[in-house]
Amino acid sequence: MLVASKLGLEDFKSWLSSEMQGYPAESEVPKYRQVHAELKAKNPYHGLIPLVIEDSEMARHFSDVKIREPVGNLAEMLARSGDSGGSLTLGLSSAEMAWLMQGQGDYGQLPPVRTVSRGQIVGIVDAVQNHILDWALRLESDGVLGEGMSFSHEEKEIAASTSNLRIENFQGVLGNVANSQLTQNLVQEVSKGDFASLDRFFRSKGLSEEDVKELRSALAQDGDVAVAGKPGAEVSQWISKMLAKAADGSWQIGLGAAGGLLSQAIAAYYGI
Repeated sequence: MLVASKLGLEDFKSWLSSEMQGYPAESEVPKYRQVHAELKAKNPYHGLIPLVIEDSEMARHFSDVKIREPVGNLAEMLARSGDSGGSLTLGLSSAEMAWLMQGQGDYGQLPPVRTVSRGQIVGIVDAVQNHILDWALRLESDGVLGEGMSFSHEEKEIAASTSNLRIENFQGVLGNVANSQLTQNLVQEVSKGDFASLDRFFRSKGLSEEDVKELRSALAQDGDVAVAGKPGAEVSQWISKMLAKAADGSWQIGLGAAGGLLSQAIAAYYGI
């Protein structure tokens, strides 16, 4: 927000404000904030059971949900739920609760709840983080560096005139941001199995020669990860070390951006 304010990028500031404060009821939301939910009823003997609505229009009302909460609230919701997976509960208005209770008729007055898979909420948070990372990398590639958080007149002109830095021109920002195209944009320099390309990529992002040498060693120790489909123990430990550097400021990239950059670059190298 500070960078966007200093550069006068009002559209990006507006998007950030909506993500931090939440989207008003009358406004549209990006497609990555549109999720599919399921209606359940709390049965005292069997737990949550499906709650079927025969009216197709009303069924869509309850299942096609626009998530308007601030991204910070979503992150807190995920933190409280832990890594257990499963579903999260979304709120229902008092009018919706009353309509659903009344519609049960002779079936019984079972309290309704609306659930959404945890992965869909994770996808929203990831989309926001990835979009900010993509924007930051584009600023850098266009020469807008802001030494000491102070931007020159030339940098402000570049930011104002370059379409790449305007939010409407970002691939997928109002569509499916958490898609393969974004990953390709971020790590297009990294080829599967080509450590030289991975070396160049990380060195261009400020990692030291020693850091990259440690990564090479970790990759060699872990060997093939094709079956597991994720980094091995040594590479995971190396990623944790780099995240610590981002957190304490010894790596110039912020902690939030570093997580996506590291995981996506490593995934591109592995081809997973």
